[in-house]
Amino acid sequence: MIKNKNKTTARDFEVFKKECELWVERFGLKDWDIVYKHQQIEYMGSTVWDRQDRCADIILSTDFYSVKVTDFELKSTAFHEIFELILADLFTLACQRSTTSEELHAARHAIIQRMLNYIFKKDYDSRQNAKTGHHR
Repeated sequence: MIKNKNKTTARDFEVFKKECELWVERFGLKDWDIVYKHQQIEYMGSTVWDRQDRCADIILSTDFYSVKVTDFELKSTAFHEIFELILADLFTLACQRSTTSEELHAARHAIIQRMLNYIFKKDYDSRQNAKTGHHR
């Protein structure tokens, strides 16, 4: 049987889920209860969350439509959906009329801190090691 290059398989779902879990760990999103789903949706991926309960469904579509299913597409879709979760608090607060500037400020800084903890620190350590000639 020939695989439709635009349909995702159970193996593709496992690749997607594993990549999501990698970024959840790296960005410290352990405060979320995440359920991964593989179902037909309108987009390649989707994230639906409940900010109060700290739970989220991260969904991989069974159909990538006009996009060929590749390792890169699966993993970049996973990264995109995890970033949706990173921005969930900020987005939710921004949509509420009762949100205070302090709440938006705190949500914005929580995002910045996640980026500092992973992206900046890794880059900084790499540059420091390059200066001193130490390589990992």
